[in-house]
Amino acid sequence: MQNKNIHQQKLYSLILAGITFLGLILPWAVVDLGIIGGRTNGFSGWGILTLLGVVGVVVSSLLEDKFSPYSKTMKLGAMASFGAITLGAFIVLMQIVGNRGGFNVVKTGIGLWLALIAGILGLLWLNGVIKLNPKSP
Repeated sequence: MQNKNIHQQKLYSLILAGITFLGLILPWAVVDLGIIGGRTNGFSGWGILTLLGVVGVVVSSLLEDKFSPYSKTMKLGAMASFGAITLGAFIVLMQIVGNRGGFNVVKTGIGLWLALIAGILGLLWLNGVIKLNPKSP
């Protein structure tokens, strides 16, 4: 039995999609009014666009041959999905920053930053700006 692994390009894309999904579960906005407060995660509002981006990355990574790099169309689909992840997180970030109204009541949560950074890294990874070449001994 031969042991084959998923291609490095698709593996890193799936890892970034997993980090984004973890970011969707964690708080995106934290409201602090002293003794009253609340948190919201990424499964509402524009966070749904980020969730659709995660689904798009997973589908484009697992739809074709897992052992070869992305084909041209699947790479475009994965890049569009990472763009949706980034856009959804960025829109929520702008909504939080724009709705403060001079008060520091609503703050960004760690999940929003995880999703935004993972989306940007995914775009840079698939565009070839970030290159990870393992060195052989």
